[in-house]
Amino acid sequence: AGSGTNQVRIDPSNDLASGTSYYIQIGSTAFDDLVGNSYSGITDTTSISFTTEDVVKPTLRASSPADNATAVSVDSSIVLTFSEVVDIESGNILVKRQTDDVIVEEIDIVSSMLTGTGTSTITINPSRDFSSSTEYYIEISATAFDDPSGNSYAGINDKTTLNFVSADVIAPAPPASLNLIIASDTGSSNADNITSDATPTITGRAEAGSSISLYGSDGRTVVGMATADGNGEWTINAAELADGNHQLTATATDAAGNTSSASAGLSITIDTSSAKPAELDLEPGSDSGSAKSDDVTVNLKPTITGTAEAGSNVSLYDTDGTTLVGTSTTSDNGTWRITTSELNVGVHLITSKAIDTAGNTSAASTVLSITIDIATAAPTGLDLATSSDGG
Repeated sequence: AGSGTNQVRIDPSNDLASGTSYYIQIGSTAFDDLVGNSYSGITDTTSISFTTEDVVKPTLRASSPADNATAVSVDSSIVLTFSEVVDIESGNILVKRQTDDVIVEEIDIVSSMLTGTGTSTITINPSRDFSSSTEYYIEISATAFDDPSGNSYAGINDKTTLNFVSADVIAPAPPASLNLIIASDTGSSNADNITSDATPTITGRAEAGSSISLYGSDGRTVVGMATADGNGEWTINAAELADGNHQLTATATDAAGNTSSASAGLSITIDTSSAKPAELDLEPGSDSGSAKSDDVTVNLKPTITGTAEAGSNVSLYDTDGTTLVGTSTTSDNGTWRITTSELNVGVHLITSKAIDTAGNTSAASTVLSITIDIATAAPTGLDLATSSDGG
């Protein structure tokens, strides 16, 4: 517009960009005066140049923690990266707990907890660590940050623009209720933790989903691993353990990698063998006749004594090694005494076997040979001595 006058107005079809430098060039045939003299035009970049005003507000380009981040370190700073340089102005930053909107920390924009004014990166250092496994969100005043042209960052006033969950840094409780399962607790009792099973099965309870490590007596050697199920129950078949006493402990490691302290110890005894009974003898009270050590007796139910592992069950067998003639349990000092069932007259080769508290059956003992003799032959060749036969 303006043809025929000394002023021409140019209306661009689009708005000019904010904060941008421009220059104008005009063709030499663009304008003539009334007698046909042409304007020489502009071909350089300096004759008419200008910069538009900055009218664009700064925006949040990125943050650390990022929105919806999880497992955020509890001692993390909050870093805000803007689309342009900003200056710290006034207002507050609020750190709130997502579950109940409680203000965990209110940070004054001009406090020493903020750094980075005059740059595009603002770092916020909260005065305290975040709580473990907690969801937070950030609110920022609309007056907090301006760009150099005075355009203000819009701020954050909702729960979703910048929220995150802190890491789980709390170790689970130690595993509990460690126990040797009944099927592994062999022997005379299924509750004494004495077993002949060198790879026993151990159960217990821990945080659901946690990884369980079972340790030997030194507290360092892993003898088995498992994962606690949804109810917190776990079962481990231990690696082979040597004969002897073992103090087993366990730890639990949760999904975040936190490991518990060791559980209370479970004391078990591995016993995979039983010594055969020894010192079998006919009790003197059963060894009748003139000699008390010849193992010949008129007693059809003789009493046999011997030794074996304390607490073991002793079985006494007749000559064939399979006919059971008596049983007993050894005393605390390992001695035992068995009165047999009735035996036939004749020689008997007596052996015994022991089953210890772990359920191990020993080899047969050395044979004890005894003789049952209840008949006395009638005297023969009776005659009156010659000296007495007078007449």
